[in-house]
Amino acid sequence: MPEITVNGVVVNLRLASDDSLVDTTTTAGGGLYLFTDLVPGTDYYVEIPASEFEAGEPLEGLFSSTGALSVDSGAADGTDKGRDPIVLYDAVISGVFTAEPGSEPTTDGTGDNPDNDAVRPDDSEDLTVDFGFYGLELGGNVFEDLTNNGQDNGDGYFDAVTLLLYYSDGSPFLREDGSHASTTTNSSGDYVFTGLPAGSYFVEIPASQFASTGPLEGYGSSDGNDDVSDLAPDPENNLTGEDNGNPVGGDVFAGSAVRSGIAILSAAAEVTTDPAPTAGTPDTNSNLTVDFGFWKVNAGLELGNQIWFDDVPDGVYNTGDDRPVPAGVAVELWPVGATDPTQTVLTNSDGQYLFTDLDAGDYYIVLQASNFASGGPLENYVLTDGAGASTTPGDGTDSDSNGEDLSGVVRTSVFTLSGATPTGEVDPFVTVPDDRVSDLTIDIGLIEVVLADTGIELRDYLVWMAGFLAAGLALLSLDAATRSTTRRRHSH
Repeated sequence: MPEITVNGVVVNLRLASDDSLVDTTTTAGGGLYLFTDLVPGTDYYVEIPASEFEAGEPLEGLFSSTGALSVDSGAADGTDKGRDPIVLYDAVISGVFTAEPGSEPTTDGTGDNPDNDAVRPDDSEDLTVDFGFYGLELGGNVFEDLTNNGQDNGDGYFDAVTLLLYYSDGSPFLREDGSHASTTTNSSGDYVFTGLPAGSYFVEIPASQFASTGPLEGYGSSDGNDDVSDLAPDPENNLTGEDNGNPVGGDVFAGSAVRSGIAILSAAAEVTTDPAPTAGTPDTNSNLTVDFGFWKVNAGLELGNQIWFDDVPDGVYNTGDDRPVPAGVAVELWPVGATDPTQTVLTNSDGQYLFTDLDAGDYYIVLQASNFASGGPLENYVLTDGAGASTTPGDGTDSDSNGEDLSGVVRTSVFTLSGATPTGEVDPFVTVPDDRVSDLTIDIGLIEVVLADTGIELRDYLVWMAGFLAAGLALLSLDAATRSTTRRRHSH
C-alpha cells in the first residue's frame, strides 16, 4: 500500500539556540511544507506541535515513525527525521541543522517528494527534513461459543460489549485526552482499537460486562480450543476464531474480567490473513485476531436426576442391585421463597428426571405427595435411612440419597445451582454440550415399609393398630365407669 501524505499539518521552525519560534506553515500539495529566508550559518530545528495529535486534528492517532535519522547525516530524502517524543502525544522535532547556502543536498525534491521551491538553486535548499507517521490497530471478534470449542458455524455474536486496552505491564493505554482507551463491539461482534503505537498490549473485557443487565450476563469465558486444562491460545499465533480470553483469577464462573494474552504490535509487520483493516490502515499495520468466546454458565443450566428403590438399603444407588422407580413419579423444582414450583417433571423408565433451562440460584426438590397416595407409584415407600445417605445435596457427591422428610414432605434441603456444577457424573442423561452446566447429583433413595418378621404391610398394620386402639379405648372407658359406680356406693 503506498504511503499517504497528510495536508493541513501545522509545522513550526525554531531556533536551536533558545527554542524561540521563527516561522509557522501548514502542509499542502501532498504533505509538503517550506520555510524560506533562513539566515545562513544559523542552527534551526523543525517541530510538529503536540496540538496536531489531538482529537480532530490531522495527526490524530498517528505516531512518529521509529528510527529517526539525523538531518545533517546525508540521509536520503523521504526518510523520517522526526525524533520520537519521550512522552506519547508530545511534539515531534527534527534534529538540529545549519542553513548553509551552496552546500545543501542536491538529490532531494524528486519522485514522491517533489521540489516545492522554484526560486532558490538546489544547493541552497534542504528539502530532506521529512516526518513520517504511522498508526497501528488491534482488534478481533466477541462471539457466543455455543459448543465451547472455538468459533464455528452456528455461533452468534455479542453487540455493545465494552473492551479496554492495556500495556503489557498492566498500565492502561491512555488516549491524548487522558482517557482510558476503550471501544465496543458492533452487531457482528467486531471491535478495533485504532491509533496505536508499536508496543505490547492486552485487551480486557471488564467485570461490568458480566454484571446484571450487562451484555455478557450469565456467560463465562470459553476454554480456548476445547482444552479446559490450559490457558487460552496465545494471540501471537495470529489465528482467528479462537478464544484468546483468560478469566482474571482463573474461574470462568466468577463473573470477573476476562483478558487476552499479550499481543505485540509492530509497524509493517502484522498478519495479513486476518479480516480487512479499517479504511486507510495498511493491512500490515493491523492485527484483528484477538477474539473472545463466551458460553452460558449461569443460565441454561440442567438439574437431575435419579430416584430409586434402595433394595440394598445403604443410601447409595447401586446399579444392578437397586431398582429405579417406575416412570411417572412427579418431581417438583422449587426456588427458595417461591409459592409454587417453577417446573414439574416425571421420571422416565430409568427412574431419572431432568429440569432444563434453569438460571443459577437456590433451589430444592420435592416429591409430590400424590406419589405416596394409595395407588401412587411410591405407595408404601419412605426415605431410605442407609448410611450413605446425605442431607447436603450441594456437596457434589453423585448417587447418594439426598432426601429428607420435613413436616411430612419428602424433599431435599436447599442447594445452590450455578455454572460451576459437579462434573463427571456417571449418568448419560444430559442435553447441554458441557458437563459443567449440568448437575446430575440430586438423587433420592426410597425403601418399602414392611413390618419385620410378619410380612404385614404398613397399611394392614395401621388398620389392625387402629382397631386395637379403638378396643383399648372402649375398655378404658368401661373401667372408668365401673370405678365411678363403686365410689358412689362407698359414699353412702
